[in-house]
Amino acid sequence: MEIHIYYGAMMNEDALLKEVMSKEVLEKEALVKEVMEKEIITPNTLFRCLADNTRLQLLLLIQAKGELCVCDLMAALDISQPKVSRHLQPLRESGLLLTRKTSQWVHYRLNPELDDWVKTVLEQTAVANPQLIPTLPQAGCC
Repeated sequence: MEIHIYYGAMMNEDALLKEVMSKEVLEKEALVKEVMEKEIITPNTLFRCLADNTRLQLLLLIQAKGELCVCDLMAALDISQPKVSRHLQPLRESGLLLTRKTSQWVHYRLNPELDDWVKTVLEQTAVANPQLIPTLPQAGCC
């Protein structure tokens, strides 16, 4: 029987394996819980995100163009990178947007797993208010 020292405690191999496995399970459960909580978008959350004109324009532009880089969003709305990032944060945290990082660039896209009612609200908003979707100049950064 082998004895191992784990966090200052002596344990046999079975006890060590059990301890490590329980920590892994707890970490995975916490991650699943976090993901599940992010994916549930309530009407309150959605309308709070849409209540700000900059966030609304960002969402509608990303919906219209697919995946966009932060530099594209800066150019389209003519605002600074910190301001774009500040407005994208609640959209990411709510689960409306997903990100993909390539080298130094972060690309944003609508979460394809959004509930149908959320997609309908965004689509109908875009159709009824095309003036809210900014023109996308060629940023040329990525």
